[in-house]
Amino acid sequence: MKKMVALLAGAMLMMATSAMAIPISGTIDFTGSINLKNATGLDSNANPVTAATATGIHFIDSDFSVKTGLGATGDYTAITEGTDATYTDFFFKPTMYPTPVNPLWTITKDGKTYSFSMTSVLSDVQGSLLSLTGKGLFDITGGDIEYDQTPGNWIFNSYDNGVTTLAFSASSAVPEPGTMVLLGAGLLGLAVYGKRRTNNKEA
Repeated sequence: MKKMVALLAGAMLMMATSAMAIPISGTIDFTGSINLKNATGLDSNANPVTAATATGIHFIDSDFSVKTGLGATGDYTAITEGTDATYTDFFFKPTMYPTPVNPLWTITKDGKTYSFSMTSVLSDVQGSLLSLTGKGLFDITGGDIEYDQTPGNWIFNSYDNGVTTLAFSASSAVPEPGTMVLLGAGLLGLAVYGKRRTNNKEA
C-alpha cells in the first residue's frame, strides 16, 4: 500500500512538471448584425424570418465584431473592441444537438489565433427574443504561452429589432500544475512518514 502511494505521488509530480500547458480562462463578447434564417433561406422582406420562427443564424461579417463594453477578461484582454472575427453560420434546429461547428469563430491578433468550436446547443427560447445556450471548446495558439483546449459555455441573444449579442466564457475544472505538485508532494510525504514509522517499530 505504501509503495502504491509513493508511486502515485511520483506519477503526479511527473505529470505536473511535464504538463506545461495551462487552461484558458476569461470571457469575450460579440455584437453586431445577423440575418436569421430557416430552411427556405435568409430573412428578407419577401421571406420574413422572425426570432420566433428562425432555425439558423447567418453572420454579417462586416458588421459583427468583438464588444468589450461588457468585459473581455482573462486571456482575451488583448483583443480590443471592434476587432473583426471570422464567423461560421449554423443551424440550431431541427435538432438541438447539431453537427459541431469547428470553428464557430476565429480571431488572429498579435501573432495569436483565438478560436471557439461549438459542440452543442443545449436550449432555445423563441418569441420576440431568440435565446440560445450551449457548450464548446476554446483554443489559443501562437505566442509564448502554450494553452490547453478548454471547455466553456456560450449564450446567444437576438431580438426582432436587430439587437444581437453573443457571449462566451471559458471554464476548466482541471487542476493546475501547481495544485498537482502540492498534492503529489503531500502523498509522497505520507509514504515517507509511513516507512519511517515501520522502521522505528522494527528497531
